[in-house]
Amino acid sequence: MRCSRRRQTFALSVACQPQIFLSLFFVVALVPHDLHSQTSSASPIRPIVQSGPGGTISYLEAFPDGNRLLSVDRDDTVGIWLTDGGWEVQHLPVGNDPAYSGAISPDGRIVVSGGSDGRVLRWNVEDERILSDRFHPEKGDSSLLVTKIVFSPDGKYYASIGQGQFDKIWSAIDGELIRKIPASGENCSIAFIANSSTLLIDVGHGTVSAQDIVDGRESFEAQVSTGKISELKVFANRLVVSSGKGEISVWEIKNDGLSLLWRDTENIPGGYLAYDATDRLLIEWSNVSAQIPIIDFDTGEKIRTIQATGVSALCPSTEGGHLFIAKNDQLAVYDINTGLPVRTFTRPEIGEDGVAFSPDDNTIAIGTSRGIDLWRRDLGIRDRSLHTSTPRTVLSFLDSKHIIAYSDSVVSSVPLNGDGMEQIIWQASEPTLEIAPSLDGTQVVSEETRGKFGQVSAWTLWDAKTGNKLFSSHWRSERWPYIALSRDHNLIATSAQNNGHPQCVWRIQQQDPLWCVNGGSSPITFSPDSRSVALVELGGEIKVFKSEDGTPEENHSWYPSTQSGFNHKSHPIQYLTFSQTGAHIEASGFDGLAQVWRTNSPTDHITLPFHSQYVGEATFSSDDRYLIVTAEDGISELWDIRDPRNPEHVISFISFADGGWATITPDGYYRASPGALHSLAFRVGNRAFPFEQFDLRLNRPDIVLVLLC
Repeated sequence: MRCSRRRQTFALSVACQPQIFLSLFFVVALVPHDLHSQTSSASPIRPIVQSGPGGTISYLEAFPDGNRLLSVDRDDTVGIWLTDGGWEVQHLPVGNDPAYSGAISPDGRIVVSGGSDGRVLRWNVEDERILSDRFHPEKGDSSLLVTKIVFSPDGKYYASIGQGQFDKIWSAIDGELIRKIPASGENCSIAFIANSSTLLIDVGHGTVSAQDIVDGRESFEAQVSTGKISELKVFANRLVVSSGKGEISVWEIKNDGLSLLWRDTENIPGGYLAYDATDRLLIEWSNVSAQIPIIDFDTGEKIRTIQATGVSALCPSTEGGHLFIAKNDQLAVYDINTGLPVRTFTRPEIGEDGVAFSPDDNTIAIGTSRGIDLWRRDLGIRDRSLHTSTPRTVLSFLDSKHIIAYSDSVVSSVPLNGDGMEQIIWQASEPTLEIAPSLDGTQVVSEETRGKFGQVSAWTLWDAKTGNKLFSSHWRSERWPYIALSRDHNLIATSAQNNGHPQCVWRIQQQDPLWCVNGGSSPITFSPDSRSVALVELGGEIKVFKSEDGTPEENHSWYPSTQSGFNHKSHPIQYLTFSQTGAHIEASGFDGLAQVWRTNSPTDHITLPFHSQYVGEATFSSDDRYLIVTAEDGISELWDIRDPRNPEHVISFISFADGGWATITPDGYYRASPGALHSLAFRVGNRAFPFEQFDLRLNRPDIVLVLLC
């Protein structure tokens, strides 16, 4: 195989030279007859990149099989991870607002999530299908948040706990409401007793009530704490109670009451509880304490303490011996017996900011946290990386030798040959919040603010070559997170931060707007001929106006009329751009989609499903054939959109935080730098496999090249 791979590499270097027919024939002969029939299996092979959580995790739980981990992030994500390797293999969309709580059924087939919007979703894990969608809060509740989900040990019921008037018991069979329980206060606790039809309810003042799950008949009541109960848990048929006073007690559960086994009053106030069944260890933790006590479950003796700051969620591994700890946007694994960290999974801080095609459309420049990556569209390789003094947003190619890039206060020209540092074209001489350079880097619009909280703004137009101030607007009681300069340098557009504030178009040399429309925080962009301006309304309606007078020209809806409002986000679109010809407009945002419309033809619409929920900036090739779409995770997708009815995902470009790179076709064939492969795996169904298991089959630079050529 080693010799064969070398022959393929030799052919790779000449395959795009049309005059070398022999080498081209050799490469084609190596390619399977149907490049899109990678496998006969029902489960396609898909590349995945090792990553950490997308935000602060509010809930963690290990699946019964011990191979997977459920995480609930506060950034709209309910993810299922493989515990071996840290690969996120499933992603459950939760709708409008982030999920906060969750739980796994005892057989591992069902996941229930509780949202900050009050929704309780029951999922089938295998096919990621929503089985039921219910609403926890009642009319008059002060909060929608669902703080806890608790499954019964037999898997027949689950409870949702919030901050309102009632806690609720639901059927895990059909998701229907079984019972409403008057809440004793915010964040009270419920615990199901194994092998029985009884649950224990925090009824306030340190007292629990044992009641029938369905009809609520009480069998006994017991005082278990001298203070407010923080959490009730049943482990190994024992009730464990933590209180706001730092007390932990363990009780034997009997038919007619509870019997105290031990009590310790020197613990974390308001601590949460977890249990390692293998070693019979009790774990207490809190998001305000840097200490995690490990306690002997039978005696109450403190065995050791794990030091970990910023803990937001925790759970033991199913087989015991390890703790999964979410802290500071990381997912860490600790050895419970030594208290030492074993491994940490962190989302790569690669980022992507700004993207541009070269004049010949063969090179793509993408801004990253390291500088600027240059990708060859025609060869499927990362040609090189350009160093910048700080991260830059790629704006455009000035010519075939230079890129215009910028940050919050600097505009620079970056040479493509990489043999010299970037040249600073313009640098702010006054504090600025936002800037918008022209594509050729000759002019810059900056936003300045004043007032105690920066709530009053004005814009200034600068000559980038001389650094001279050309003109400033009047001050307005607004803050502009989006600002744009037209291609002809005659118009400026601003979009206010708060809903209800206007989006305005200004003429250079006039201190007040030409016209405004009420809207809110919205991306805003001019057409290449500067005659039109596009912006987004709160619900995802894209509107195009005449730049001169604000006359409406056309509308494009992000959400189809047939889609349920549950899946709508209030701010779905974060990026908006016209193609270089002005024939198309693209929008992308936080719904896992990039969408393209043909201007003046609302029916010609392309929807591109993206690999990530968080879709970044996009740009078109000069002939509108290609669209390159970026993402926060460092994976960009190249699409061929010539045929709007059949858009084709051509290839994905991946940059890794350690400097490695890979290009991967939709069928999983790839080429990569040697150091990149340890960060790559392949998903088959809901399992992830290290790259080594598919390397001989899918590491095919020849196929990647033929597809691109």
